[in-house]
Amino acid sequence: MLQRIAEQNLMTFDLIAAINNKLNASLHDVNAEFQKIYQGLSKFLRSNRNELVRMETRLDKIEQDVKLLNWQSSIEYQDFDGEEYVDLDDNAKITCLVSDFYDITKGDWSTSDLLLLKRAMSDIDLEPKQPVNYYGTLKAIALNPTLREKLLGDAALQPIETPSYLISMSVIGKLEALETGERYLVDSVLELTGQSGAEAEDNARDVMVNNYLKRAAGVQMDVMVESYDLVLDLLYNLREAKMEKLLSLPEETDVQQEQEEQEQMQAREQMDQVIEAIRHSENLEEAFIVCKKLAEDGYAEAFGCLGRMYYEGYGTEKDFEAAFTWSRRGAENGDVDAMYRLGNCYWDGEGIACNHLEALRWYREAARAGNGDAMDDVGDCYYYGEVVAKDYEQAAEWYQKGAIAGSEQAMDDLGACYYNGRGVSRDYEKAAEWWRKAAEAGYGPAMNHLAHCYYNGKGVSEDYEEAFRWYQRGAEVGIGDGQTLNALANCYYWGNGVAQDKEKAYELFVMAAKLGDEKAKRTLHSYEVARAVHGLANAFRK
Repeated sequence: MLQRIAEQNLMTFDLIAAINNKLNASLHDVNAEFQKIYQGLSKFLRSNRNELVRMETRLDKIEQDVKLLNWQSSIEYQDFDGEEYVDLDDNAKITCLVSDFYDITKGDWSTSDLLLLKRAMSDIDLEPKQPVNYYGTLKAIALNPTLREKLLGDAALQPIETPSYLISMSVIGKLEALETGERYLVDSVLELTGQSGAEAEDNARDVMVNNYLKRAAGVQMDVMVESYDLVLDLLYNLREAKMEKLLSLPEETDVQQEQEEQEQMQAREQMDQVIEAIRHSENLEEAFIVCKKLAEDGYAEAFGCLGRMYYEGYGTEKDFEAAFTWSRRGAENGDVDAMYRLGNCYWDGEGIACNHLEALRWYREAARAGNGDAMDDVGDCYYYGEVVAKDYEQAAEWYQKGAIAGSEQAMDDLGACYYNGRGVSRDYEKAAEWWRKAAEAGYGPAMNHLAHCYYNGKGVSEDYEEAFRWYQRGAEVGIGDGQTLNALANCYYWGNGVAQDKEKAYELFVMAAKLGDEKAKRTLHSYEVARAVHGLANAFRK
């Protein structure tokens, strides 16, 4: 599958090699590690997708091709530390090839460039399919100052938080750390085991590095890979490490860190201003420009917010495709609101093809992260039998989780479960209690339901005035809720909770009917029939 994707130019060869080495090094059976492997693949794909379709200008490409051809044609005459490449050991050959190729291409290469690299390997008697030890080569580079400097220059390799993403650099970094800042760990092991000497120290270091990679990345490093695959793996790791600023000169580290902290602080302040603008619906166009700039500059906290602005049309025209794209990036970076919005996009087919199964997956992700509205939507799936089998008890459980988490919609739905006895025992008092919480929080449909309880004396004492008050509030916030307007019209018609006013009632019935309320339509029909009969009676009398 990876090979076919590469043939279609959807992924670069170096990326595939890095993935392939990860798979080859997997500790356990692929079936047992299915999820872990694909989490790793997802990380690779996410990090590299913006680079996959990069276009190169013709002039730069020609210049690079010339440099590469000159380098390849003279490769056997190149020398390193006083020795020609052809006379170096395999570890040094691999290091020099990677370093030279990266310096010429500046990390921007094509498939044809990588094939030329394969020919260069053969020119110095390093067969591309020749097996080499994955860990052994990385260890040789890390512990040989000359090789390390050839590959990384004077740059210091920063700690890598996700070793499964950059395995080669993680190994080199851990070996360096055990030689410097974490040297005490090796000494402690030797002291506890009563061993000493260079060989014991080397063995302890090997065990510690391999155990670290087992636990942190789920891989076993002592495996054989083809030399060309290892070269591509190192190229990929080197490029990603530089892109993510994991390599920096020692004297630049403090300055760079201080600069990054200032940039993060400034971005955080700008993001706070954007959130305030959205909260108060002020300066939305300016806020959109700021948020878009932050997101495009890679500030992760802006991804989901930009998705929301596109989705709601805050400060810009609604754009569901852009909303989907940025919400997905936000969701993949742990933004809970973005996860929920992504579920909505999949559910309603906004910006992406409708996919209820994928929507439910993201609703569950958001629900696990504490989003009450997402819990309510998971409950809806069980209540209506969408994607999953209909199950009122499961629905009620999810509604209750969402209600406890503060979702007004979940409170309303839980109230309906108690009122109708679905998934829970029928209990009008609990229904009224949950509807009251949602209504007092400003949720329009719950106001209508609570008013219904007062109007009919369900779970509360019958109270027309209180019913009218809640119907009226529901009409004010419902913005076009025909059911609420119909109920309010009935109050005016019968004089329940308010002075009787049939003209006002008629106006409200007309409004409710226009909004599609069937009861209001039937009432208006009765009005028309009564008027027709009244007209006929008058005609006969005349």
